Amino acid sequence: MIKIKLRDFANMSEAMVLRWLNYYKAVEVTDDHGETILTDTQSLLLTWQGLIVHRKYNDYPYSIHEVLQVWVPGEPLKVLDDKYITKPLNHFLPICMKEMFDPKESDYVKMMIHVWSAKTNNLLTAMTERYSISVLSDDVIELMDDPGIIEIKRKVVQKEITIDEGEVLFIDYVSNSNTLDDNYFARIS
Repeated sequence: MIKIKLRDFANMSEAMVLRWLNYYKAVEVTDDHGETILTDTQSLLLTWQGLIVHRKYNDYPYSIHEVLQVWVPGEPLKVLDDKYITKPLNHFLPICMKEMFDPKESDYVKMMIHVWSAKTNNLLTAMTERYSISVLSDDVIELMDDPGIIEIKRKVVQKEITIDEGEVLFIDYVSNSNTLDDNYFARIS
């Protein structure tokens, strides 16, 4: 098991943290108050991204309430939904924002949150890459240029059928069309 102080971890370089990308191990994290929490390296990768604002206002104490725990011994894995993944930000923002009255400083925090969103998306993509399925743009173009798809689109645009009816036709067409037998995008749809 790895043991680490949250402040030290939060202030590691991104390059150092990303070395944990394919490394899975239990980690005991200690915050500035001396409290500890058990988590794992993959959860800490996401935690590190969420500490983006806290790193800029580093004088505030770090808390275990900012640490994500996707894995907890004896419990089912947590689902990474929008509410859970924002835990580090949602804990820290009320603390730092209540003393922030400069609109330019507030805009800077908003910019950091935008960066957090993009980097978290990229990190999650990298973490799940081996489970992802992708298609070529040629497959998408072939699907969009298929006469049956064009006809379904025409019916929806000209209000001959509803969007919901068009969706049903699209699903049926993609599943059963002989013209799309070799189209990878159609096969995974």
